[in-house]
Amino acid sequence: MRVRHNGVIERTVNLNRLPPTQALEQTQVRSGQFIISKIDARNGACGFVPPGLDGAVVSNDFPVFDIVGADPRYLDHLVALPVFWRLCETVSDGSTNRVRLDLEQFDQLRFPMPPLAEQRDIAAALDAIDEAIARSETAIAAAEVFQHAMLDDLVTRGVPGRHTEWLRVPGVGTAPACWHVAPLGDLLLAIEAGSAPPRLNRPAVNGEWGVLRVGAVTWGEYRPSENKALAPGVEAERGLEVRAGDLLLSRANTPELVGRTALVRSTPHGLLLSDKTLRLMPDARKTDQAFLHAVLGAAAARNQLSGAASGSSKSMFNISQANIRKVLLPVPPRDEQELIVKVGEVIRDALGGQATALTRLRAAKTALSDALLTGHTRLTASGQAAGPA
Repeated sequence: MRVRHNGVIERTVNLNRLPPTQALEQTQVRSGQFIISKIDARNGACGFVPPGLDGAVVSNDFPVFDIVGADPRYLDHLVALPVFWRLCETVSDGSTNRVRLDLEQFDQLRFPMPPLAEQRDIAAALDAIDEAIARSETAIAAAEVFQHAMLDDLVTRGVPGRHTEWLRVPGVGTAPACWHVAPLGDLLLAIEAGSAPPRLNRPAVNGEWGVLRVGAVTWGEYRPSENKALAPGVEAERGLEVRAGDLLLSRANTPELVGRTALVRSTPHGLLLSDKTLRLMPDARKTDQAFLHAVLGAAAARNQLSGAASGSSKSMFNISQANIRKVLLPVPPRDEQELIVKVGEVIRDALGGQATALTRLRAAKTALSDALLTGHTRLTASGQAAGPA
């Protein structure tokens, strides 16, 4: 069971590794049944058995329920609400890491259940918003693929129609003959590394100092929501503060995160650079910072960075500063760097508009779900929202 209502999935069991005398306490489930995790009910681990898992088995840590006299889609939206998860937490008992849902107390919980026809109308309205969100997510994903493809082409072949002669560089690929290729270290004044101060397992709020998490560094953007609050009593002056305009690079973590770059576009309040991230300080005489950000996000540089990382699937990947400095980059004249950056900004602004619209759509879905599924707002016979009955 995925937490936060993210689906019921198959988990393969290797029966050959079980002791011959061990008996499995299992229940066979049917498509459409409701299933919930005793351990993670308080974290939203619940949902409906999909058709593809009809006939699967579950252990006794996953109670299964038949649905009687209710619309399954309505219930599915209801159990997706964080308020439902909090109710599950109130009827879960046990010590740390052993907290489990008490089924007798769970059976006493009561939920708002409008007439069946209204349940179906509510489910249909919320399903329609979910479909709009999915279409928006698909459009943004396609635009991001286009963005990467366009920038890959620009930083390896230049502005269309401007070049006729080419050169091939191992590790870089094709580049206009009038460009030069330089190791990243030659384009930098310095590389600054962060530290690892104690932090809390929550975001910084109300003006608190925070610590940059490596997950905040994505391809192209910086996500402040990923950061964690600095632990009380730790002196922020001991670390390096993240500033607007910083070019960040993730030096350590999983293979998917290592080597990512992000440009900090606005000044974050009181944020320290972590030990898993680096600040790249370009030499303004040789390259534009925004162009360096673009070229580091292209496929050729990403492949070099990931190839320079060391580690295994069971340990953290890491890139040394020496290997980062060796990454080869195509460098056009400054006027063409500026043109490439402008094209990238146009695409980024378009994606930003789509992302803002998606954020608003998700907020609308959350507000409408809370209103309809808690009974604060009712749907009339015409399908219009009305006040509580």
